[in-house]
Amino acid sequence: MEIDKKAVKEWKAQYQLINEMEHEELKERLATETVEQSVRSYFAMCQLATSLAGSTDVPPEFQEERERHYIELAEKWQRLAEKLKHV
Repeated sequence: MEIDKKAVKEWKAQYQLINEMEHEELKERLATETVEQSVRSYFAMCQLATSLAGSTDVPPEFQEERERHYIELAEKWQRLAEKLKHV
């Protein structure tokens, strides 16, 4: 199956619009979000990443390493948040 170049350009344009809208929403949210809310959002993202770490898009020999990396990042952010006393 061959993909039409025109269709690809249209998809790209639509994704660009979506990305721009999401970027504006993020800027608005961050302007009013507290540090605690921001850190909690980050932890939620880390938990999602950890759950995806066992996904099949990574060779089995790298899955454990990837999961350890995400867990270490989450622990570092947790220590930083506790040090700043925002969580």
